[in-house]
Amino acid sequence: MGIGANLLDRAVGVALQLALVPILAAHWGLERYGLWGMLIALPAILLLSDLGFATAATVRMTLQIAKGQREAALVTMHSASQVVLVAAAVVAALGSAAAAFLPDAAIESLSAIAPGDVRGAILALTGYSALILAQGLLQAVFRSNHHFATGSLISTGTLLLENALLIGVAISGMAILAGSLALLLGRLTGVALAVATAARMRTGILPGLHKADAATRRELTGPALAAMAIPLGLSLVLQGQVIVLGIAAGAAAVPAFVAARTLSRLGLQVAQALSHPLMPEFATVVAHGNRAGTVRYFVLVLGGAMALAGSSALLLALGGSWMVSVWSGGHIAVPPQMMLIIAVSSLAGGIWNPVSNLMLAVNEHARFAPALLGLSGLGLMVTFVTGNLLGSSAAAISMAGIDLAMLAIVMRFALWNWGKPREWVEVLSAILKQTRQELRRLASR
Repeated sequence: MGIGANLLDRAVGVALQLALVPILAAHWGLERYGLWGMLIALPAILLLSDLGFATAATVRMTLQIAKGQREAALVTMHSASQVVLVAAAVVAALGSAAAAFLPDAAIESLSAIAPGDVRGAILALTGYSALILAQGLLQAVFRSNHHFATGSLISTGTLLLENALLIGVAISGMAILAGSLALLLGRLTGVALAVATAARMRTGILPGLHKADAATRRELTGPALAAMAIPLGLSLVLQGQVIVLGIAAGAAAVPAFVAARTLSRLGLQVAQALSHPLMPEFATVVAHGNRAGTVRYFVLVLGGAMALAGSSALLLALGGSWMVSVWSGGHIAVPPQMMLIIAVSSLAGGIWNPVSNLMLAVNEHARFAPALLGLSGLGLMVTFVTGNLLGSSAAAISMAGIDLAMLAIVMRFALWNWGKPREWVEVLSAILKQTRQELRRLASR
């Protein structure tokens, strides 16, 4: 159920990304749509990262609940709630200040939209951002109590509702202010549904403040900062490379890299959909000291990631250039040698990302998050220095180097903590044998 719900969430997210760009650009025009892209940047970052504290709380609570320490898990939730409340207050203060003090001349230089409408949109999106942080805490309740599918379905439904309202606003001829209010209304509805559902489950754990303590807040800070470093590092790899490549090699070099990079991440998205639902289960067996279960879950994730990443990389190496040409209507050409580099990146990234999710599940992400951040910064420098000489291939080489280095880092951790290759092969063989037997049994019916 968790894997199915996560696959649905990924499918809805991709469909919305593909739909929103042409719809908003067509009905609002490029100028309004460009301003919208600037205004929605902060909520988009928060959707990618909950500032780390909800993620750290999820991991800690999962381990505590697995050990029967529900009172300790409640303390963790309330401690994280206090931090997230402060973060939401900071977001609200910054948004309110921007709405109040941003000069009319600055707004008018960006767009012909009335400054009052822009200010109203900033305030609405500020509230929307605060609700995103609140919903991250509610997702922690669902996931730590083994209701991953329920939380994921509510999150997907919220995303679908708010963007459906946004699309309706754009199609009906209303502009950015109405679109911002549509997102706010959709997210508010989703948060209310999440609160009601979490309360009905009677887990005894809901966001609150009075059970928090300073020691727990301090203990959450390290894992939270490491968790926040992960999406920041990935943002530098995926988005930062585009900006630096354009500066170093010119805008004409960017489309080929963007198209190839987008294709290279499709296999990774499916592999992530397999690993995310297994994170609470993996944390539970680790908390109980169940070595056999630990190795089994790791092998399931590793085997699935290798199969998916391997097939995706092979398709990219053999036909990636043709696929980009067909997809873009012949407007974008990617050299075969560059696509081969992208295929290497896809293979390495499609393995290390899912495996690193298991490290995150047991609060060991500090073992790789700083390296990811550092390598991402180094990769940007490599692209900047070599971009004028190598063109779009510079960013491809940089991204492949980062993915290969990260693969070595996470697999080294796995070798030290989750068994040896010989043991992995034995477990994988047992899983495949069991699967064949189950398939034969189903066929005989």
